[in-house]
Amino acid sequence: MRDESQHYARRLQEAGVAVWTQILPAPSAWPDALAGRAGPEPGWASAVRPVLADFFAAVTPNLVPARS
Repeated sequence: MRDESQHYARRLQEAGVAVWTQILPAPSAWPDALAGRAGPEPGWASAVRPVLADFFAAVTPNLVPARS
């Protein structure tokens, strides 16, 4: 799925769409995380949380406070 996502992001960029990309460090517990077998705090959560916070702060500056 990573390769397909990167290809899609590249196609969007070529079409002039602003794209934000982030590659998670391995292991991501994929696909167990989707099935609820990764435990209460999957290993990828700590890597994703700050990236999502920064993204939402950038695209919704009046709604989401930036991380400190």
